[in-house]
Amino acid sequence: MSETQMRRIDAELARHHPKLLSSSVHPGAVETGLVNNLKLTHWLFAPVSTMGNIVSPEEGTFNYLWAVSARRNIIKKGSFYEPVSVFSSEDAAVAKYKE
Repeated sequence: MSETQMRRIDAELARHHPKLLSSSVHPGAVETGLVNNLKLTHWLFAPVSTMGNIVSPEEGTFNYLWAVSARRNIIKKGSFYEPVSVFSSEDAAVAKYKE
């Protein structure tokens, strides 16, 4: 499932089930076999697309740990969070447009 699909599902869950707290979290670029074993052309693109912020597997869990331990009133329903606990600027732009 793509990131865009997950964002859409979370937004729809939030809209149709207001009592449900649903949001998406992204671990960031984690230094695992998936990143380390990329072909040369993809490997050259990965640091550029992540701005060189490739984190250890331990650090890759921080966003998930934040999401499950944060107070409910801090997390916005149907939102997307980038590492760590950063509300996606794209979601902020959509929310501002809807107001």
